[in-house]
Amino acid sequence: MDRFRNVLVGVDLAGREHLISGRGLDPFSGAALDKARWVARRNRARLHLLSTLEIDAHAESLICRDDAAGRPNVLAKARERLESLAAPCREDGLEVTTTVGFGKASTALLADIAENGRDLVVVGHRGQGAVAARLMGSTVIKLVSRAAIPVWVARDGPDSEFDVVLAPVDFDDTAADILRLAEAFAVDRGARLHVLHAVDYSAEEVLRAGDASEEVIAEYHAQREKDARERFEALLARELKAPGAAERHVVDGSAPKAIHDLARRLGADLIVMGTHSRAGLGGTILGSTAERVLPHIDTSLLVLRPVAAAE
Repeated sequence: MDRFRNVLVGVDLAGREHLISGRGLDPFSGAALDKARWVARRNRARLHLLSTLEIDAHAESLICRDDAAGRPNVLAKARERLESLAAPCREDGLEVTTTVGFGKASTALLADIAENGRDLVVVGHRGQGAVAARLMGSTVIKLVSRAAIPVWVARDGPDSEFDVVLAPVDFDDTAADILRLAEAFAVDRGARLHVLHAVDYSAEEVLRAGDASEEVIAEYHAQREKDARERFEALLARELKAPGAAERHVVDGSAPKAIHDLARRLGADLIVMGTHSRAGLGGTILGSTAERVLPHIDTSLLVLRPVAAAE
């Protein structure tokens, strides 16, 4: 598990409790920093901490004026706070840099990725439900949909505790990378690796529109499941170093629901998955499975993009 050499972590310092009282980070930012620090230690990678102040242009100009004049200001306070968070990482022997800027976090993170050749970005996971979906919309969802590198969405919890790693795969360009990386995490932490595939019966609707009998529908299901299981086994045999150690799950139904249900049942600590789902009848992607899973789980996700999409 040595592929990450230049790790970026987004740290939220927007709250007064961080900049004024010096209290600890919120759990989601603390989790992101813990995971990034662990990955950097494991890979002897460079680590960059980035935070932004999302304020209006007038306030920004006043802050910059005070900063240029050497007067106390929130930008200096944020830099000092970020440096204090970097100190324990440097004590681990890591090369750590920090940046505090202005604007939206997602914009700053995406720009930093493009400009500095990062190979992993780690951000916090705020939790479940509709409120979490809205909160994540401005940063996490944009990173998952746009970043050309893996995105680790970290939950609160021990920095390197992985007992169960779940790898949902389809038969697409991300499958090999997902399996290799999930296996590497599992082996590194002595965790159990579970691999999931949700069987696609997308043509059933078309068959039913043509008044196909239930016998025909059943035959179609049987053939699709047989083909999926054969391809699934071939994929694992080809891409995993120890395919026999992986626990298999081939299920019917939508991929987001299958991932959510299995992750909860297994108590998964990390899900390694790709960003997109299958195409519909017209070839249009039906939406990112990762984006649909994110708001509803309390599990860390490591999201990979297809090579073609990342270029």
